[in-house]
Amino acid sequence: MGPLISTHIPAEAVRDAEAVLFAVPPDAVQKIVEGLGDSKGKVPIDDTNSVRTRVRDFASVSDVLRAWTECESVVKYFNSTGFTVLKNPKFGGVTADMFMVDSSTRAKEIARRLAKDAGFADCYDLGGDERIALIESLAGIWIDLTLVHGQGREIAFKLLKR
Repeated sequence: MGPLISTHIPAEAVRDAEAVLFAVPPDAVQKIVEGLGDSKGKVPIDDTNSVRTRVRDFASVSDVLRAWTECESVVKYFNSTGFTVLKNPKFGGVTADMFMVDSSTRAKEIARRLAKDAGFADCYDLGGDERIALIESLAGIWIDLTLVHGQGREIAFKLLKR
């Protein structure tokens, strides 16, 4: 591990964190939340996709995190591409974009900073919590392109403007 990387049990990591990224299968969320400890004031970032898997009767993992933690908001973010693109969002001379939804301006700014620090180009705000299904649809398109249409995981979205 590098000098800025360390490992901690979830409760220790959350204690010192401003944001907590959930990049796990939806059915693992309950066990993780149970081990978090005090999450009040933290910004959960939901990188999961409830496209094929649901947690109980919840429509999305964002709804689960909102219900099962003491967090005021949950940013749905980083779920419209794969882990290799999260590690390196550059495609030659073009850099991938990222998309998010949440009703908290503060939480979205924290998440936007993380995306910029990770190297993403633009980070588009698609609206509030009511838009979770929209961003999960974008993730569904990515999943369909990678798995059904054979494009592989090295793909990402870029908004082009004229």
